[in-house]
Formats: sequence, structure tokens, C-alpha cells
Amino acid sequence: MKDNGRVKENIDTLKDEAQRLRHEFSNVSDNILDISRKAYKSGNKRLGHEAKRLHAELGGGLASARRMGGGGIDAVESQVTRKPLLSVLIAFLVGVLAGKLMDRE
Repeated sequence: MKDNGRVKENIDTLKDEAQRLRHEFSNVSDNILDISRKAYKSGNKRLGHEAKRLHAELGGGLASARRMGGGGIDAVESQVTRKPLLSVLIAFLVGVLAGKLMDRE
């Protein structure tokens, strides 16, 4: 009978250990989840800051390109206004050249 008591005691000890391990694994799981959330939030913030910086940088480049493009359009417009016949001839020759290049096989 002593063996039955000892077996029951060992089973109770194993049950207690299993319960303790479940609790520890639960804590580890909660810690991993918490660390993951913090890393996600941190990465998300950094990504947001980088996106804002790139947006500002690209916006500045776009404004510069618009200024340069606008100046080029103004220059072409004034040239066409001053010399309309020459402009039509140049446009015709560019069209013929483009047609020849596209007609190649």
C-alpha cells in the first residue's frame, strides 16, 4: 500500500509541475506577444517618419521639376511665337524622322 501512496504522491507532484510549466509558458507567450507589439509599433512609427520624409523630399523634387518644365515650355512657346515658319518646318522634320525610325523592321 505504501507504493500506491508513493505513486499517488508522484502523480500529484507531476500534476503540480505540469501546471507550473503551463503557467510559465503562458507568461513566456505573453512576453513574446508584448515584445512583438512593441516592435511592431516602433517599426510602424519609423516607417511613418521615413514615409513623411520621402514625401517631403519627392514633393520638393516635383516642384523643382515643374519649375524647370514650365521654363522649358515658356522658352519653346516664345521661340514658336517669334519664328512660326521655322517651328512648323522643324516639327515636320521631327515627325518624318520619327516615322522612319518606327517604320524600321
